[in-house]
Amino acid sequence: MQPVLTAHEMQIADKAAKESLFTGEARLMELAGRECVRVICETLQHEKLDGAVFLVICGKGNNGGDGFVIARHLLNLGASVDLVLLYPETSILGVNREGLLILRAYEGFQDNLRIFPSHDEALPFVAETAYDVLVDAMTGTGFRLSVGSEKLTGPLSSGIDLLNNIRERSQAITVAVDIPSGLDATSGYSAIPAVKADLTVTMAFLKTGFFLNDGPGCCGETRVAEISIPRFLVEPAHRLLIDEEFAAAHFHLREPSSAKHKNGKVLIVAGSRTGESSMLGAAILSARAAVKTGAGYVC
Repeated sequence: MQPVLTAHEMQIADKAAKESLFTGEARLMELAGRECVRVICETLQHEKLDGAVFLVICGKGNNGGDGFVIARHLLNLGASVDLVLLYPETSILGVNREGLLILRAYEGFQDNLRIFPSHDEALPFVAETAYDVLVDAMTGTGFRLSVGSEKLTGPLSSGIDLLNNIRERSQAITVAVDIPSGLDATSGYSAIPAVKADLTVTMAFLKTGFFLNDGPGCCGETRVAEISIPRFLVEPAHRLLIDEEFAAAHFHLREPSSAKHKNGKVLIVAGSRTGESSMLGAAILSARAAVKTGAGYVC
């Protein structure tokens, strides 16, 4: 089974990896970027990306830093990349700035990279370009919402709108890095606007927000990227997701000729019925599920 973490629990695990296991920020970012590109290649079913055109929209935090690493590896595989910065370069600091400076150096050697210093400067060029993949690297699990449907403004809102608009008018695949921008990783509440991803590549562990409220509608397919944050840092986990491996080990197919008493008994306490109302829906759904999963006797 897979651990499912809140944003705060993920922050603690990330900090423990850096302080206790001496896994540096730059290494985590490099692994995150490479894993994202690997998943993208699997999704497109290509080892090389010659001729593919990518739009990568980056914020100023670590999620944007992941985006810079992703852009570099995409270029190394032969793709063309348009990189949009939502915030001034002077606001991009630390290892994130190092990643951007590497891409600036690439500009002198490759003509398949365009870096736009703002949303407004990118708009006329982006509008006339046909993209294969859109990469959302604007916000990560640090994004918080106190309530759902909170309205965003400024560069982040513009970046999300840009990505969603291109997705709606094209066949481009949208890939969210760690979490779709505008989605709260813990509650699953989404802001207005929020990215609607086809694929979310999340770092190290699944997040609770993927399964709650607006999360499923924002995330699309979800894949977990291995970035060297070991599971023992989050054990015992408060939440576990049943996966195919666990189900295969614990839920066995019953033989057609087996007796009902050999396949377990299920007692369901649910629902009620009065002269004025009926609440039997949960009871019916539970009973059907128990029968379909192989229970021999359902009461």
